[in-house]
Amino acid sequence: MDLGKLFKGGISCDTNEDRVKEYFKFYGEVVEAVIVKDMTTCRACCFLLIQLLREESLWRNIL
Repeated sequence: MDLGKLFKGGISCDTNEDRVKEYFKFYGEVVEAVIVKDMTTCRACCFLLIQLLREESLWRNIL
């Protein structure tokens, strides 16, 4: 796993990347938010990968 990168399961399948970034910005600067999608249906698989600019933001605020 990359430094500052977090896997989050159990998200609502109607969540979008803008909502994720808005939520996680309180924990640090969001570099990337990727909602994993099923290649066949293009629907969200109810989990995401998020990367914060600073690894310590992840440890201090989330984990």
